[in-house]
Amino acid sequence: MNLYFSKFLFVDLNNFFQQEETTQFRLHSHCLEPPSAVIIPYLNLVGFGEVSQIHTKRVYSKLVVALLEWWRPETHTFHFSTGECTITLEDGCVLFDLCIDGDIVNGPTQVGRNVYMEHLGVEPSREDRNKNPVKITSLEGMLAYLKNRNPPTEEENILHSKIYILLLISCFLFPNKSKNLMHFYWILLVGNLEACNNYS
Repeated sequence: MNLYFSKFLFVDLNNFFQQEETTQFRLHSHCLEPPSAVIIPYLNLVGFGEVSQIHTKRVYSKLVVALLEWWRPETHTFHFSTGECTITLEDGCVLFDLCIDGDIVNGPTQVGRNVYMEHLGVEPSREDRNKNPVKITSLEGMLAYLKNRNPPTEEENILHSKIYILLLISCFLFPNKSKNLMHFYWILLVGNLEACNNYS
């Protein structure tokens, strides 16, 4: 164990943050650009306003490394000299201003391809028709197209918001090991933006 990071974590935290960042982390997900100004009201309506600003947060790599040294995967807890602690839903609520006391997020795990057309307004590509997951790169392409529409219509702004929320979910909140696929059932959850705000 490297006690250098641990020492700074508990002894001199102010000095710790003033030091130069030397460690570069590899990115294991897609880069999500800041949301367009036209969709910020929709993101706030749905409860994703704070999460959409995650690109403005600074990650202190030394602090992350120090925390990783104390992490024990077999118990899913941090083992500090003061005791054990873990990350809870309340932590997620405080950090990202997400609702944790709303309706349960559930739904069918098998959905048809018509969900794509019904909620996103486009047909899936030929290669995506035979697969259950949605390609994140397809969503990013749709997002780039909608960002360049000038002036956008109300329907395009809503679609733009839905796709941005799907990318937030699949790239940041619940990424999977494929790094390029998202399950269709997420599309059902953002189908109605006003109802989406009621979910935990």
